[in-house]
Amino acid sequence: MQSSARPSPVASIMRFLVLSVVSAGLIVACGHDVPSRLAGVVDSSKSPTRIMVFGGNRSCKPDGHNKLSPLTTDLARNITGMINRMRASGADLEIMLACFTGPGEVLLSYNFSHELETETPEGLVARGVKYADPDARLILIGHSYGGWTAMTVAEEVARKSARSGSVVAGLVTIDPISRKNCTYTSWSNCVTAPADFTEERLEFLRHASKYWANFFQRKTPWLHSSRISQAHFNKELDATHFNIDMHQHLWRHVELLLHDRLTP
Repeated sequence: MQSSARPSPVASIMRFLVLSVVSAGLIVACGHDVPSRLAGVVDSSKSPTRIMVFGGNRSCKPDGHNKLSPLTTDLARNITGMINRMRASGADLEIMLACFTGPGEVLLSYNFSHELETETPEGLVARGVKYADPDARLILIGHSYGGWTAMTVAEEVARKSARSGSVVAGLVTIDPISRKNCTYTSWSNCVTAPADFTEERLEFLRHASKYWANFFQRKTPWLHSSRISQAHFNKELDATHFNIDMHQHLWRHVELLLHDRLTP
């Protein structure tokens, strides 16, 4: 992310979105490869939105108390400001943050609480499915193993839902890597889109998601995802697997996507 004393383009766009109806000209100015269905200010009368953010393997970082925490992942740092701005605009948002400390443990935080809970990677999927209130709009964001987790949770929620059509309001996968197939003993499955997702499963996920944005990179030759044709949007970023979740274009897109999901 670039640092500057001046307000960023994203911050300026956010203020405009909160205060007024977005014009077609503004949408064009933001770029042709970002969501184009922004319609106006946040509608606080709508049902609540639940956002799940899944960091990748070993994405947890020590916080000020020298404890590993999902609050210090790059994903959490980037999304905190977005969530606060949306809440200030009247949006009813709840959020679950998760990060993998290693192969066998996950840490969770609900609504940015410093009271953390531990879980297994398998249990994380079950937690996500349970957290997905059927009356709430659901947005899932994940990087690496977390991207695969977001896809898995979205699929499970859709299969269990009594509703038809798009059950997931927004899905953002950031260089998603299969936790089942990509292991330290099976590197061949670490250089493709999540290998355990068949074409049939990917098609199901496309129809279950109102909007699915997939970001990937190829600069880390032994660990990368790829374009997923079933996603509604694909973008290869000039980044490595380990810093792609900090890419400016990615977070501009996510910010516009979240507003798109929460506008009339």
